[in-house]
Amino acid sequence: MVGQLPQGIRRWFTEDARQLSCSPSEYCYQDLHDATGGFSTANRLGSGAGSVYRGLLRGTKVAVKAIALDEENFEEEVRLLSRFRHPNLVCLLGWATSQHEQYLIYEFLAGGDLHHHLELSKTGAPFAASTRVSAAFQAACGLSYMVNSTPKAFHRDIKPANILLDRNGTAKMVDFGLSGTVKDHQAHLTVDRISGTPGYACPFYIQTGQVSERSEVYSFGTVLLELIVNQPPALMDERGSIVYPMLQTIQPASPGALDRVLKHAEDARWSLLQDFAALALKCVDMNADRRPLFEEVVTALRRISGHSSARELRIEASHKASGKPDKMGAQVSGASSHRREAQVAELRLFCAWSPTTASPQGCITFKADCQEACVGRQHQPEFFERLVEKESLGMISRTHFKICMRPTPSISKLSANPMLANGVPLQQGSMMPIHDNTFLSLGSSDPAIVLCVRLRAPERPIAAPCRQRPGVAALHCVKSICTDVQQLPQEAKMIVLACGRTMEVGRQHQIALFDKLLQANLSWLTFISRTHLKVCLCQAELCLQVENLSSNPVMVNGRPLRKSQTGKIAAGGRLAFLAKGQDQKETTFLEFNLHVADTLCM
Repeated sequence: MVGQLPQGIRRWFTEDARQLSCSPSEYCYQDLHDATGGFSTANRLGSGAGSVYRGLLRGTKVAVKAIALDEENFEEEVRLLSRFRHPNLVCLLGWATSQHEQYLIYEFLAGGDLHHHLELSKTGAPFAASTRVSAAFQAACGLSYMVNSTPKAFHRDIKPANILLDRNGTAKMVDFGLSGTVKDHQAHLTVDRISGTPGYACPFYIQTGQVSERSEVYSFGTVLLELIVNQPPALMDERGSIVYPMLQTIQPASPGALDRVLKHAEDARWSLLQDFAALALKCVDMNADRRPLFEEVVTALRRISGHSSARELRIEASHKASGKPDKMGAQVSGASSHRREAQVAELRLFCAWSPTTASPQGCITFKADCQEACVGRQHQPEFFERLVEKESLGMISRTHFKICMRPTPSISKLSANPMLANGVPLQQGSMMPIHDNTFLSLGSSDPAIVLCVRLRAPERPIAAPCRQRPGVAALHCVKSICTDVQQLPQEAKMIVLACGRTMEVGRQHQIALFDKLLQANLSWLTFISRTHLKVCLCQAELCLQVENLSSNPVMVNGRPLRKSQTGKIAAGGRLAFLAKGQDQKETTFLEFNLHVADTLCM
């Protein structure tokens, strides 16, 4: 199979195969042909440097990009995405070649790109400010990871169309066909041919051909401005000339630019808009030395987005929908987040990515009463030896970092070995707060392991005496693939239902319950959608009506319930959550019984 690879990639594998500790795979053309329905136009997602198709490859949804054989950027994209692995960079699964084209196979990102969401919002479709800020923060994390790696890497085509969302709303940078890496420790890359998209490319880069971190920041700042005003930075007019409507509206180099951004904001109600706009204008400053570095951009966006807390972003969005006044500045990132973090009962570090396995499992747990705890090979030897390759164990120090639980969770980096938090490098001796879904990469540009922080709130005490309500029911968990449910207290495995009340079931609504039942294991949690089911307990029949809102299937009394289908569960009936493997076989990993009682403690 290696003989079929392009010459440059074949040489790269032969000379330095160790660069691919978790390498993409080569596929045959027939596999891709079958996966995409013969590259059917019905499966075509878009085109640019190549056509992109939706496909189902060995049970996994993928995106297949077809590229001309003479496209020289193919090899560079394979090299770069094989070397750089980060939660906010699209994952390259493999490639293939045929007589006429070459192909790249990526993970399928079902949430669409930011350009598409901006276009839809012009027609009245919702595109919440919280989603825009969160996507910007996550994209900045991925870009910061690239420019702070050794050697540095530059994307060179940063724009909303190249920022995609997965089904959970996580933003990832895509399309690395124009990307490049510098040699040794150089700060910039000089190219012979100016590429990129008009309106987003830095003027200095266009004039000189020099790509640097600050030219990338300029492009990212243009994206931030577009997220605010929803105007394209460049268009082709009727005469075929390029015009710059956003620059004409904002005039970023002239006094009063901030006021003009705020005046033309698509939605002026969201909190911290002024801070977001001010950051965007700093990024597009015509004096490159005054632009922030990506580390500073990530830090600013983390604060603006409420410390990257999905919970706070949802609260902010709900305030907008209900017409409640915005909580500005310190109110958003200060007192409210402190109250939330003060409720942390447990901190878990679980493996989000490991080169040793495609579905890593492993977790390190710290209780709230543990004031400090150390993480490293000396303290969790079995965890790291199982999930880190032997030749990479040297990247994990005996004591790599320390976790402090009070007054709010934070980490202190004790090791001289590289470590990044959400793409931002940490210096030895530095301390920073950590929040739910903070990603910690241990290692250099090719991390040895990526950990994800999960914070768990304390369980609610059951009120005594219990309030009685007639004709209520509960879904009791009777099976979990991750734990013995018989050992769990009743309140930790029960979803209480009330007659006539419609409620939603999913990872977003019963966070603590699903985390407890699945031991915060991402391999299984991903099969529980944020809003998976809509259920209603019918008073007349005392049965539960269930509607599946997710593309992930469930089983009701042994009958599969697909998306948009409904079913009924009577007393004693069963509801099962299913996971589909690569062989298309469905496995029951979580199962509930419906218990109905004359009186049930609420």
